[in-house]
Amino acid sequence: MEKVKKIHNQDLKDGFGEVELHDSIAKKYPTAAKDFRWQWLFPQKSRWHDKKTGRE
Repeated sequence: MEKVKKIHNQDLKDGFGEVELHDSIAKKYPTAAKDFRWQWLFPQKSRWHDKKTGRE
């Protein structure tokens, strides 16, 4: 988990590292999408690209 947390922290520094959350959670907790507890524990090798929003 520490290795994944380091990857996540670097992603945040690079302007990435957010997950898509349900609207009600995102409204109630505006910074939750960047919080480590909402991240996938088994990250993929490359960044995911959201075709709807253009975000990575």
